[in-house]
Amino acid sequence: MWARPPSASNWRPPSSAWTSHEAQNWILHTQVAREIELQDGYDAIICDRAVVDNYAYMVHAGGRRPEIEPFIRHWMGTYQKLIKVPVITPPSFDGTRDTSVDFQLGIDRLIDQLLAEFALECQELPAGSRDGWVGKVLEEMDLPDEPPQLDLFA
Repeated sequence: MWARPPSASNWRPPSSAWTSHEAQNWILHTQVAREIELQDGYDAIICDRAVVDNYAYMVHAGGRRPEIEPFIRHWMGTYQKLIKVPVITPPSFDGTRDTSVDFQLGIDRLIDQLLAEFALECQELPAGSRDGWVGKVLEEMDLPDEPPQLDLFA
């Protein structure tokens, strides 16, 4: 399994309110290319964003792009599971993402709108606390709570 860690944003420019359509187009297509590159080498790929998220930033930057929406719909069909993380805290400064709460909530609403329009099913994690999120995801993916390899050392 390959998981892109949150700090691995070095292969894309910053996501912010001041982005451009061109930058978001590059981000979206780079993500798809990276997913294609990794798919044969791993049983599972876990991404911190789906292409619909990146499309939401593109829509924010330059409006809807009807010519690529069929591709977005198609690519979303390649994901086995879509899990939406709720907005529970304001964004903190990390040098990459916008820290505006209004921007954060606006993008979140836009993602919800696109998910509904594209009829994409997703599981939403509970907004209360992050503590149970990993367990919820493991359960949803029908994965064990503990790696089975630990039994080898018992």
